[in-house]
Amino acid sequence: QAFAAAVKGRDKPSVGVGIRGYRRGARDLVTAVNADGPAAAQGVKANDFLTNVDGRPTHDWSLEQLVAQVRGTENSSVTLALLRNGQSLQVVVPRKRIAREAVDAKLLKSDQHTYGYIRLQDFMNDKACDKTAAAMRKYRAQGTQGWVLDLRGNTCGSITIPVCVPGLSLRPPPLAESFSLHRQL
Repeated sequence: QAFAAAVKGRDKPSVGVGIRGYRRGARDLVTAVNADGPAAAQGVKANDFLTNVDGRPTHDWSLEQLVAQVRGTENSSVTLALLRNGQSLQVVVPRKRIAREAVDAKLLKSDQHTYGYIRLQDFMNDKACDKTAAAMRKYRAQGTQGWVLDLRGNTCGSITIPVCVPGLSLRPPPLAESFSLHRQL
């Protein structure tokens, strides 16, 4: 029940800067930047380390504290200190309403092949499997010959998502199967 409550509504917009990340040791790694978000517009990139927020070091903050400091009131700004390839930089990023998309999908075409590219960005999103299935149906109808399933930057979430998504294209046999350990003899 606690997990269901945590994931419910993760596909709804929130106010922030449009980055995702996780703690790596005592540093906070930016794992993904929304391409159309305010952080991307200010030059924040995946693989940047976030070292300070509004002049305060983040190394001893909990994830909840970090998220609370980066998010805030819409149209206010936050100053992020970053470490990129050993170089320090500082950016001022406006906070905007950010749509959190669980799935980014597109068709990749060459002269000879057509592939569906699906980036599963959020295992915690309870609509990820449905959105992936919809993208796969759409691109199958356009002659997709294969799939690229991109899971980069996805740090945690529901086990049902990584089991469900490959199962959409790998039938039969299933990638994973659930069964009861109790048998009738």
